[in-house]
Amino acid sequence: MPKSVERIILTENVFVYGSLRKGYYNHDVLQSLPHKFLSKSQIKGEIFPTRFGFPCLMEGLGLVDGEVYAVDADSLDVLDWFEGHPNFYVRKEVQTTNGLSVWVYFGNEVQSAIIRPKEIPES
Repeated sequence: MPKSVERIILTENVFVYGSLRKGYYNHDVLQSLPHKFLSKSQIKGEIFPTRFGFPCLMEGLGLVDGEVYAVDADSLDVLDWFEGHPNFYVRKEVQTTNGLSVWVYFGNEVQSAIIRPKEIPES
């Protein structure tokens, strides 16, 4: 009797800008999941280095280069775990410069305070 084939539907678009990109050291994590490369693109934001040696995306006016992949909902859960969502990174939905709606992992409030401390008002 033939095995039943489960159809995987790639409904979630994810923008990756750091180590998950093709050619980088964590791309194998993405490669191990059901996925499809859609395009290279950009989003608004700024990348800052962390003391852990990997990039942290923060909201900003600059443009950040990255890659867009379609994944399924289960794979998005795996990426949430990998990125430490919501304790380390926070997943938010944004638009790319070429009009795609994507999920992307931003640094959380703690990282924001460490990387870009709040300005102290002048007295």
